[in-house]
Formats: sequence, C-alpha cells, structure tokens
Amino acid sequence: MNVFQRSRHFTVSSFRYADCERRELSLKLINSEQEIKRAPPHNFKPFENTVLTVVATNAELDRSEAGQVARMISGGLGKNISPVHTQFDGDIVFVLSLGKAKVDINLVGSLGAEVVSEAIKRAVKKADGLEIIPAWKDIP
Repeated sequence: MNVFQRSRHFTVSSFRYADCERRELSLKLINSEQEIKRAPPHNFKPFENTVLTVVATNAELDRSEAGQVARMISGGLGKNISPVHTQFDGDIVFVLSLGKAKVDINLVGSLGAEVVSEAIKRAVKKADGLEIIPAWKDIP
C-alpha cells in the first residue's frame, strides 16, 4: 500500500505490510491486546504479527538522522496498532533517504508518522480476505 505526502520540496512515502494470525473457526477480527492479557505469553509464537514499514523521502538524511526519523515513525505506529513492539513480533521501520532536499528532520518524522498512519488505515480498508481469514470489509 503506498501513500504519498508532499510538503514544499520533499516527499515522504510509505509501504506497509502486516501479516495476520490464522484463526481456524473465527469469523471476526481478534483484539490482540486482549489476547495478550488473557493468554499466558507462552501461547504466542514469535513473529506472527509483524509490521514492516518502509518510508522513503527525498530529504537529505545521514544515518543518524534516518534513525531518528525511524524512531519517530515507529512511535507513531501505536496510533493504529495495539499492541505494537511486543516481544512476540518483529515490528520495524526502515527509512530511506533518496534525495538532497534540505529539510528539518522533525518535519520529516512528523509527516512520516502521519503517512504511515494513513497507509495502515488504507491497507486495512482495502485488504481482501484470505481463505477463512476475513478482511475488515467482510465483517458485517
């Protein structure tokens, strides 16, 4: 899923993929946060609900700045995903600097978090179900 946001002379874009836990007899989306509270942690298999996020910008960022932007965006994943960054998943944000635009990294991080938030919402609404796993749009 791609979402683009332009601000003056630079662009931030995001691609997001999340895999879903397979539930054999369930026709509803589960609340992962409630599942963690209900079930002992040993019932969870690592990396079943991983969010991989890639944000590309034409802003000029060095390695340290790209890391800071990734941390800002990573903190924003919690706006749409709960829980995020548990010991059971591999949630991660990658930031790619592909240009030479001179921009404040706080602006890049803020817009990046906004773009990722919109990409997550859009991905959930547009996704198709898979076999017995319903999509958001399949649930009445």
